[in-house]
Formats: sequence, C-alpha cells, structure tokens
Amino acid sequence: MIPYGIALGACTLVGNSLGEQKPKVARSNSNLTTITSLLISFLVVTTMILLRKNIMNLYTKDPQVQTYAYKAMLVFSIAFMFDWY
Repeated sequence: MIPYGIALGACTLVGNSLGEQKPKVARSNSNLTTITSLLISFLVVTTMILLRKNIMNLYTKDPQVQTYAYKAMLVFSIAFMFDWY
C-alpha cells in the first residue's frame, strides 16, 4: 500500500502543477517523488534482505520451511523493488 500511496500523491502534485500551468514545477515534483520512491524502496528491500531470518522466525520454527522461505524472500524482495517504480 505504500507504493500506491506515493503514486497517488505524485499524481496529485503533478496534476495540480499542470492545472496551474506550471510545467517546471510539475517536472520538479515528478522528479522528487520518483527519487523519494526509489530511496524508500531501497530502504525497505535492504531491510527485508538483511532481516529476513528474523522475519521468518516470527512466523515459523520449522527448519525446512525456513530454508524455502529464506530463498523465496530474496526473490520477493527483488520483485518488491519493481512494485515501487
């Protein structure tokens, strides 16, 4: 839901700027939200990768499930990165 919220905020900022006939401000707002979104996604993905064992321990103690989930979490975090952009 965080990527969706940032996208809606970006649409509002850029749309309002274009409606006010301020294309330079719209471009600036677009760049700002893109950079902010990428930085937040990098932070979330890095946290997911670094803390994936701790996150999995919250949900299961079964070593076989943890082995599969550990590998899947890496793939999920990479896919999650593309959800932001």
